[in-house]
Amino acid sequence: MWSRLSTNWRRVTGRSNAAVASAAASVAVALCVGAVNLGGATAAQDPLVSDAAPPALLPTAQGAAIDPLVAAEQWGLAQLVDWACQRNPAVEVARQEVQQARARVVQAGALADPMLGVNAWPFNPAVPQTAGGRMRAEVMLSQAVPWRGKLRTREEVATAEVAAAEYRLCQVELSVKEQVTVAYLARWGSRVDVQLWQQDVQLLDELLQVIDALYRTGRVGQQDALQTTAELGLTRGELVAAQERVVRNEAELLRVLHWPRQEPLAIADVLPPSPAPVDLDSVLDAALASRPELIELQVQIQRDMAQVQQMRLEYYPDLNFRIGWGEMTTQGAIAPFADGVDSITTGLELNLPVRRARRAAAVSEAEARLVATGNRLAQVQDETVRDVRQVQAEDQRIADQLLLYRQQIVPPMEQAWQVTLQGYQVGQASFNDLIGIRRQLIRLKQAETQLIVQQHSTRARLERLVPAMPSLASDVAAE
Repeated sequence: MWSRLSTNWRRVTGRSNAAVASAAASVAVALCVGAVNLGGATAAQDPLVSDAAPPALLPTAQGAAIDPLVAAEQWGLAQLVDWACQRNPAVEVARQEVQQARARVVQAGALADPMLGVNAWPFNPAVPQTAGGRMRAEVMLSQAVPWRGKLRTREEVATAEVAAAEYRLCQVELSVKEQVTVAYLARWGSRVDVQLWQQDVQLLDELLQVIDALYRTGRVGQQDALQTTAELGLTRGELVAAQERVVRNEAELLRVLHWPRQEPLAIADVLPPSPAPVDLDSVLDAALASRPELIELQVQIQRDMAQVQQMRLEYYPDLNFRIGWGEMTTQGAIAPFADGVDSITTGLELNLPVRRARRAAAVSEAEARLVATGNRLAQVQDETVRDVRQVQAEDQRIADQLLLYRQQIVPPMEQAWQVTLQGYQVGQASFNDLIGIRRQLIRLKQAETQLIVQQHSTRARLERLVPAMPSLASDVAAE
């Protein structure tokens, strides 16, 4: 469009003043035809909203790092999510907490170290004497053994902690995935705004040339040219602000990705496909069955039940088995019939669980924790149902608004812009009407872009609540 306008304008400047009016009219008609770029007629050719498939997901082993030097030229949403789930520090922290919990299982199920004691009596006569003779040294080996079932319940508690840590890791990964998706969409929306303002700057440049041609013929006043110049400056200011938003949104995306600062990153500006409608009942069932927060609380209930059993077992004593060897000698023995045979001793110690009030308090604490976790599960279930319903309602509202924008709001405004531009050429529309409709059309297109971003961001939030739903990143890659 812009090359055609420039050609027409060069023809205008090469003619006499008498032909300026007709030439300006032809430029205005070209403007009218090309002004549809403010709308959505050329969106299919726009690289920012292209439906071309992004590069395939990089094949990487579980936990392996993605080398940006061998990555595809442009990274799609699926690749960025995969990278973030491997490199984001929050995910790594949660992954290490899982390893810590797994290491505690071995510790919980292991016996305490045996104890070895050695006594010696080198100075005579300060030594113990028995009928078997004088004792020179004694070695004692002991092993503490908890009551039957105590080690098992401790291991069950530790195992439940591992499962809870794994589901917390899943929560962190879903949260990071949502953050990447929201940042990706915010960057896409800001880049669409940049393109929109760039088109508007070019349009105002051409419009200023038309107004200048009409001013030379006396058909418009000088104030129209001055107002167009001011409007062009304001539009360039909006373009600068939109470019700043692109940088800010990209910085947020790089933060979530934990991208190496020295490495460049080319991001594919691919518009995700419109999410398909969802059935509320099926989504609620899937959320209650697959949300990691709920499964973690169910695991914690199992842990608390094991802790109750563990506290009840504290009413039973722990045992300490001992075996000893004593070196005997007849030298310096008091007993005349001492034989000097080494002694072998065995023994058993156990604690007396007489502090029953303390044990009863421990059982009450564990039971109260179990009840509290059950109530917390019910609370999170209610919150999940509320959040899913609210997000689903918001998703439906955005879908309805987008339909209105695409069918009943933006197309009529685009037609109004074309009619007003034609009317301004023949003096049937004022300059203020022309500028006002242009501004309103731009705001409507920006609002439509924001609705698209909100629609996919809302679906990403719903996916975090319902992990069993199809992934938005997978939809982008499949499209």
